Amino acid sequence: MTGSGRNWRGACASFRDPETGDIVIADVRAVGKSASVYAPDLIVGYAPGYRASWEAALGDVSDDVIRINTDAWIGDHCIAAAAVPGVLLGNRRPRVSDPQLKDLTVTILKEFGVAPDAAMNGRPVY
Repeated sequence: MTGSGRNWRGACASFRDPETGDIVIADVRAVGKSASVYAPDLIVGYAPGYRASWEAALGDVSDDVIRINTDAWIGDHCIAAAAVPGVLLGNRRPRVSDPQLKDLTVTILKEFGVAPDAAMNGRPVY
């Protein structure tokens, strides 16, 4: 596939497991501009039960698009964030009802009196 991020997002969202018909990719998000040449253009969040292969993480491309995982599933960061909600513990009530990971950086900076970078889109939790 080639083209814009929008085309990639649509292709990912419509991708199904050919044996079960299940959704394989639950979420695709554009990252936005970055000063790093190594930053991804899109972040893919796999549906529960799916992930990129261990070989893909090393740059290998296999003939199988989907295959059964025979390795142990240890914590990794391939699954869609909405499928694995976290817990935020604090000593005061948050101002937002749905804090996200991107909000924590902004919150920490605010607590230390540092203005977040203009490119950051998180919200202060407190």
